[in-house]
Amino acid sequence: MPPAYIDVGELEVFRDECIDYALRLVRACVSTEFHLYPGAFHGFDGMIPQAEISRRAADERMVVLRRALLP
Repeated sequence: MPPAYIDVGELEVFRDECIDYALRLVRACVSTEFHLYPGAFHGFDGMIPQAEISRRAADERMVVLRRALLP
């Protein structure tokens, strides 16, 4: 499988499922990057894009995309 990138807010309803999925990928030897954003809720980055945590999440995603697309 290709490398995986998973990010989730701490207050996301499906947080535990995301964590479990990331752990299962790691156990299956899939290169996995996981980010848990403290205090963040579902859609935090879309609802409050100017917040520092939202900007940080967007920056992290761009780093991962650049790494994947511009080796």
